[in-house]
Amino acid sequence: MGTNAAVTPTGVRDGDPAAIAGLVDRRGGAVLAYCTAVCPPELVERAAAEAFARFRAAVAAASDPYDVDPEAALLRATRQSAAWLARTAPPAPSVARLLRRREDPVQHVPTLLVARAEGELSAADQHRLSSLLERSAPAREVQVAFRRAEQAYRDDATPDVPPHAHAILAAAMAAAAPCLPVEPDAASDRPLTPA
Repeated sequence: MGTNAAVTPTGVRDGDPAAIAGLVDRRGGAVLAYCTAVCPPELVERAAAEAFARFRAAVAAASDPYDVDPEAALLRATRQSAAWLARTAPPAPSVARLLRRREDPVQHVPTLLVARAEGELSAADQHRLSSLLERSAPAREVQVAFRRAEQAYRDDATPDVPPHAHAILAAAMAAAAPCLPVEPDAASDRPLTPA
C-alpha cells in the first residue's frame, strides 16, 4: 500500500485510517508470516486479522496508549490469534480413541506454547507440556511450527502485504474499537513504529 503516515498510539487508539494502514504496511508481513507458519492456508488471513483486531483493542483499552509496548502487544496478539486457529495435525482417530471420546491433548499444544512464550505457565504446567512434547511426535511437530513462526515474525520475510489482505487486516483493526474523529494536531504525536 505504501502509506507514509506516522503510526502513532493515539492514531491507532482513535482508529485513524492512515495510522491503521501504516501499521498494516509496516507489520502486516510479519503477522502474516507468523500465521502462515502455524495455520491452515484458508485461515491465515483470518488469524492475522484477529491479531490486528486484538492489538487495536488492547491499545484502545489502555488508559494511556503510550503505556502499551506496541511490539510486545502485537506479538502477543499474533501468538494468541494464531494459536486459536492453528493446525495441530492430530493423528488419525483409531477405533479405541473414538470409543474413549477423550480430547487429544495435541490440540491444546498451540495454546500451551503461547502461554509458555508469554511466561504464563506454572512450573507444574511447564513440566506437563515438556512431558507431552517428549512422548508425542504430533506435539513436537506443532512446537517446530511455532518456532518457525517466531522466526518468521522476527525476520518479517514478507514485508509487502497483498492489497486484498491489507484491506482485510485494516478493516479488522478499524472494527475492533470505536473510531474517533482525527484531530488536526494528531500528526505531531510521537510515532508508534519507526518510519
